[in-house]
Amino acid sequence: MTLRTWIAVRAFIFFIVGQLTGHVLLTVIVIVAGLLLLLLSVWAYTEVLWYAAIGYLDVLIKLVAVQLGMAAAPFVTMTVFVIVNMNLARKLAPSDRVISADETRVDRWRRASAPFARPLITAIGLLCGLIIALQTFVHWDTFLLWWHGGQWGRSDPSSSAISATSCSSSPSTRWCSAGHSSASS
Repeated sequence: MTLRTWIAVRAFIFFIVGQLTGHVLLTVIVIVAGLLLLLLSVWAYTEVLWYAAIGYLDVLIKLVAVQLGMAAAPFVTMTVFVIVNMNLARKLAPSDRVISADETRVDRWRRASAPFARPLITAIGLLCGLIIALQTFVHWDTFLLWWHGGQWGRSDPSSSAISATSCSSSPSTRWCSAGHSSASS
């Protein structure tokens, strides 16, 4: 993208966003959020109808409960952890120390953001919690496999053989102290 095109795109975005101020911007955000909520509820209702039609509504309920639990627990944990740590760092930071010439920008930013510290810390904590929740949310199937796993009645022979020997691998050969050797493929 050339510089002229980039400037035109920025000017267009500024013009559109600049025109949407105050109540108009809030109205647009509410309408978009309402449409997303409507689409999500239609999708959820369709899923409930389909699972109920085939007789597996209990499976859907368990699946949704596991997914919500896998998202909620890390979300709450990370959000509380980040908010508490940021508040502690803010409270324990010395406010009366001598500021060097290199730190004047940081000090100006700290003073300018002081009235917005609580909402800013809360927003950062919620964002961190959301990121962690989205990362763990997708691993519901692995959690269910672990949760419903059980003993097979015998031990895994490969895990006991590996723990009983000392193995090393190099690009050309693989050797173990028990005397087993094989060429790597």
